[in-house]
Amino acid sequence: MYIKEIGGEWLVKQAFETLEMDKILKAAKLDDNLIETVQILFTAKLLHPSSVLETERWLCENSAANELYKTQENMSRYKLYKAATSMYSEKEPIEKMKTFTLNNAPDQQKANRLFSIV
Repeated sequence: MYIKEIGGEWLVKQAFETLEMDKILKAAKLDDNLIETVQILFTAKLLHPSSVLETERWLCENSAANELYKTQENMSRYKLYKAATSMYSEKEPIEKMKTFTLNNAPDQQKANRLFSIV
């Protein structure tokens, strides 16, 4: 049994909620399960940038990111690869929605800072 971290994961989730990341990903026609996998992948890459294999290990052994989302199952590297390729294939709609979100944010400076992190 491992002791898992949740502090950084929680902060990243709060940034995603502030940026309405789920709406941006839904605009790319990603399903809810894939959206959560993408957000977990982003969280992992922000907090522990590494290969997909190491990301899988980190998520399973050290991170409680899964517990912040509806999906309680462990992330496999295959799910992470699928999330990454889905994001890449829907790159244009995601970029358009990101730009729209930035342009309509009440505090554009804050939104720019958050998006620069993500």
